[in-house]
Amino acid sequence: MLSLETAASPLVWERPEWCSQFPGADAEFEQLRELAVALQCCEPALKVRLRLPEPGLMYLSVGARPPHVAEVYSVESPEPAGGRLLAIYAFPETDDETEGCEDSIPGAVNWIRACLVSA
Repeated sequence: MLSLETAASPLVWERPEWCSQFPGADAEFEQLRELAVALQCCEPALKVRLRLPEPGLMYLSVGARPPHVAEVYSVESPEPAGGRLLAIYAFPETDDETEGCEDSIPGAVNWIRACLVSA
């Protein structure tokens, strides 16, 4: 699995080479990068990594310490108007796993911050 560390700002992350082969991957990458920037602005201690487990799949791993607090995926909206949603899985692979969906970066930031408070 590849990952892009945030020792460097998410603003300098480069799109995976395979993005052009998958419809919507550019928009997915940009939305995840925008969320990473927003999270680091309001919670500088967070570690945010872009995970690339296989071509065509990417997500953010968000954590203040191991294990990570959340995984975030950018997915196409089922609504006729289109757009993208942020699918958030808090405390993945634990008994406390919770999932939510937000249609905005601020909404996702608030959702993840609420998880941090409850951690």
